[in-house]
Amino acid sequence: MPDFLTRLHQEIDALDEARCQSPPDTLYFGGGTPSLIPLSDLEQLIKKLQSRFDLSRLREVTLEVNPDDITPEKLKAWLELGITRLSIGIQSFDDQLLKFMHRAHDRRTALDALEMITSAGYTNFSMDLIYGNPGQTTEMLHRDLQQFLQFDPPHISAYALTIEPRTRLGKLKELGRLDQPEDENVVQHADLVEDELTKAGFRRYEISNYGKPGFEAVHNSNYWNHSPYVGLGAGAHGFWWDDQNPSGIRTIRKPDLKSYLDRPFSETLEIEELDLHTLAEERIMTSIRTDSGVNFAELERTYNYTLSNKQQFIISVFDKHKWIYSANPLILTREGRNRVDRITLELISAG
Repeated sequence: MPDFLTRLHQEIDALDEARCQSPPDTLYFGGGTPSLIPLSDLEQLIKKLQSRFDLSRLREVTLEVNPDDITPEKLKAWLELGITRLSIGIQSFDDQLLKFMHRAHDRRTALDALEMITSAGYTNFSMDLIYGNPGQTTEMLHRDLQQFLQFDPPHISAYALTIEPRTRLGKLKELGRLDQPEDENVVQHADLVEDELTKAGFRRYEISNYGKPGFEAVHNSNYWNHSPYVGLGAGAHGFWWDDQNPSGIRTIRKPDLKSYLDRPFSETLEIEELDLHTLAEERIMTSIRTDSGVNFAELERTYNYTLSNKQQFIISVFDKHKWIYSANPLILTREGRNRVDRITLELISAG
């Protein structure tokens, strides 16, 4: 960790001056385990960022935390350092599911962590929930949801379990030792999550994100809207608009810690130029997941993207199936949200 933090300071120093000019409105410490950073090192990292960026206009400062890393002392110090929002990887309160997901914490640790957070005075925090697990019944999910709601969180991110290749679960799937739930069961889980959280006053402002009014994640929304952002650290992405050409630039730092520590920054950074058509398709993929939907007038204005006759026909088919509320902006119904990947693929492929 000391080597990584030293390298991170060096990367901040090496930033292109042009990337440091606009005052950011969000700061996000992500990657799953920043709650392991010693408090003194986190303080120095924030001071380093303040030396390069004007942080006076920050609207949101998020720290991803694991339940097993939380202590009252850390919570107090994070508040004093200006952390305004915590994102907590709870996933479930069921010990068997937590063991299956290979989480370091158990039910008791998660409950203790949340009690400490609410006692510490955090008014803005997000809890992660994972549904669609093998062996998870709707009754088990309902118990999880009720336990989540007892802590009155202002934001919940709810994800269906995804099995990624080259992971422990991915290997079990390859070996045929993992029984994945049927798609129909996953849809039932998603519907239950939406029903329960809507009743509790949440708005499903993005397919995987539920927020109480005023507590939608500012940082994540910036990603979906193609707002510029700087990515720092191994595996981090960045994006900005090219002022000279009608295009966007994405930077991708290779997710290899050894390379990040040992090689020149220029050798571990991939730079991708994205034309307006590609950016428009990206915007469709992200905005179709939100309750604001796809605004085709904005796509034409910002990306010079217009619908083809085939796309217009496909949208009319979506309407007949009752998968959309409206055609422009294109907003999905619940039935549509349950088919979002298919709808997105069909719409983009017809362009």
